[in-house]
Amino acid sequence: MLNNIGVVSKNSLSYVKAIFDAYIKNQTVVLLRSVDDQARLDLMNVKSVIEPADDFGWFDAAYNFNDSDDLAQVSFTSGTEGEPKGVLLTHKMLSDVTVRLNDVMELDDSVCEYVGVPTNFSFGLGRFRAISAVGGRAFLPEFGFNPVEIRDMLKAGEINAISAVPT
Repeated sequence: MLNNIGVVSKNSLSYVKAIFDAYIKNQTVVLLRSVDDQARLDLMNVKSVIEPADDFGWFDAAYNFNDSDDLAQVSFTSGTEGEPKGVLLTHKMLSDVTVRLNDVMELDDSVCEYVGVPTNFSFGLGRFRAISAVGGRAFLPEFGFNPVEIRDMLKAGEINAISAVPT
């Protein structure tokens, strides 16, 4: 694992772009809690860290994700208890779920989706991956999920899809 890059977890478009750019460069993304997350930096031999800026709004970059067996990302989860453990995700794993979801949802480049889930949650990042894979547009709200904002964007014809979780 010589090509690891740390990305600090943040709900922002810069976070999404940093991760997608690393995928394209075939760098393994290691998700960090902070710039000085020494345990993960040492464990994964991370030499370079990106701390994403705060930015929100429209994301319309189309990405052609690969489906190799190379390691794409190391996420950390504790499940329901305990110290977080690393989960190794290959490009093929991420690509497979993206393709299957897009097929079932019949997603295409006409999608303009309000993503009301933080990008640094796996579901939020997955929505950006799915939308980017078909060349659609995704909107990340600055202040989180907002039903009034959704209503106004629907009325204005700015969005035609919504992703959210129960609150």
